[in-house]
Amino acid sequence: MKKISFLLICCLPFLVSGATISHGEESTENTIEITKNVAKSEKLEVDTEKNPVYATVQQGESIQPNDFKETIEEVHQLKIKKIDFSGNQRANTMSMGNFKTELAFSTTDGKNYVGKFPYLVENERATIFFDNVSYDTTKTRFSFKVSEQDSNVYLKANETIFNCHPDNNGFFEGKYNPKVSPKTMQLIALDSAENYSDEHILLLEKNNSHAIITSLNYQANENKLTGTVPKNTDIIIHFSEFENKTVKPDNKGIFTFSYKATPEIIQLTLKDKKGSTDYEFKPFKRNTKTLNELNKADNHLAPLRDKRPKKTAMSLTFIISLGAILLIIRHFLSARRQN
Repeated sequence: MKKISFLLICCLPFLVSGATISHGEESTENTIEITKNVAKSEKLEVDTEKNPVYATVQQGESIQPNDFKETIEEVHQLKIKKIDFSGNQRANTMSMGNFKTELAFSTTDGKNYVGKFPYLVENERATIFFDNVSYDTTKTRFSFKVSEQDSNVYLKANETIFNCHPDNNGFFEGKYNPKVSPKTMQLIALDSAENYSDEHILLLEKNNSHAIITSLNYQANENKLTGTVPKNTDIIIHFSEFENKTVKPDNKGIFTFSYKATPEIIQLTLKDKKGSTDYEFKPFKRNTKTLNELNKADNHLAPLRDKRPKKTAMSLTFIISLGAILLIIRHFLSARRQN
């Protein structure tokens, strides 16, 4: 027994080193095959203005070369055989923001490529919120208020994406009058600090009214939903244990209710004497395809003219005129005293 123990102790370093070597060879097989002729690899040019994101990951989570594969193939029209980090490159995910990492890969036609590809490290939850999202189907006016006034807000309707630029108070109202009425209107907000909103969807195809202006102030946490709606509006809930349950707001139009578990999709119907509007809220799936589509959007929904600057201009003119009149009176009185 002592001899067996002695042999095991003597052989242990070799067994451990053998296992480590075997594991190391297995994990670097792709890298060795792809990068052994790095000098002969073709450098792949990456246009980050057209395609700013090739992969997304939440802060602190791991991102792998295969996470970039689908976007690389789609953007560059290549069929990847094997892909790995180039050399000692790795992807940092401890900080939020846009980063780049160098990847090396081989394609099915026998070529080798190397390139630096951008990826996005994002927040775990939405931190931008919308208030008072509404669309008047008679006046064809679309409006909302967003919590981050400097955020980029995108409206997607009839497969077209529009940029909506809120004012200094985060408010936007624009005229949207398409030839074909959209079945849905999707609203998403992003900012330069990688914050984002949930995806807000107006389900217009379910409406049986030709004119309805309904506002909803949506804020949700783990187990409660609160909102503000116009008075005499019923809120019908279509999710979880509250299927088709009707909630009535108080005298100020505020309603609230709690639920056991946060649903992936929250569906509400706001109903008054004029008709009804269906709303849907769900987490924004920040995949690379969607982000690059938003980045390429060059259509702009023009805001309606604000009458407030005109009032300010009129007030300024009045003040200037009044000042001029006072100067004339003062000059007249001064001249009279001298006489």
